[in-house]
Amino acid sequence: MPPITHSDLSLARRVADGDCDAFTALDDRHRRPLTQYAGSLLRRSEHDAEDIAQEVLIRAHEALRGGHVPDDLRPWLYRLTRNRAIDELRRKRWTAHSLDATHGLSSDDRGEPARALSRKESMRQLVDDIAELPARQREALIARELDGLRLEQVATQLEISVPAAQKLVTRARLNLVKARAARDADCDTIRAQLLLARARGVRPAEHGLRHLKTCAACRASHRDLARDQRAKTDCPGVRMPAGS
Repeated sequence: MPPITHSDLSLARRVADGDCDAFTALDDRHRRPLTQYAGSLLRRSEHDAEDIAQEVLIRAHEALRGGHVPDDLRPWLYRLTRNRAIDELRRKRWTAHSLDATHGLSSDDRGEPARALSRKESMRQLVDDIAELPARQREALIARELDGLRLEQVATQLEISVPAAQKLVTRARLNLVKARAARDADCDTIRAQLLLARARGVRPAEHGLRHLKTCAACRASHRDLARDQRAKTDCPGVRMPAGS
């Protein structure tokens, strides 16, 4: 007689009730697919993918024991895995070597190294920009653009309304456009804007702050400016008027 196969939902409910064997069954069922999925997102070593799957399963166990039992376990586990993989990309970034290994140069690119380098750098920047998005925007954008889900499906996956899902996707797209515009902005113009903001004692515009995140030269210039101003303020030869 074939063994009885329990559904994910029934096993998840048993885990919530403290059944360790039920979680072992879920682990056996989902660990390998989750590891493969993490590997497809990371395009890195098998060890990294295994670590992510292990962490996701630990988090899932904690959530189930805490009483959070999703109606559809598999999509939930995949969402956890995808978010954790994106966080890993954000933490370590992609090196030029990993990009080359994932997206090998086409025969046309081999004859045009400048074009290949530009495409590789654009890809790296896009990955970085997506990783910098707020978590909910990032998840909605990936579900919509990469997974090809309809807005109704995105809303169901995130457990929000369809208009809210649309708003998240729209904001994510807008933030990617803003990130690229800030990164490509003229450094002299950005430095002038930052200098003016400091002189006025106001917070720099978001455009300038976005640029600082990606431009090491402008960050260094901004730090030097702040240091010079502090030095002038702290100068022992400057005396405050009496009664101030």
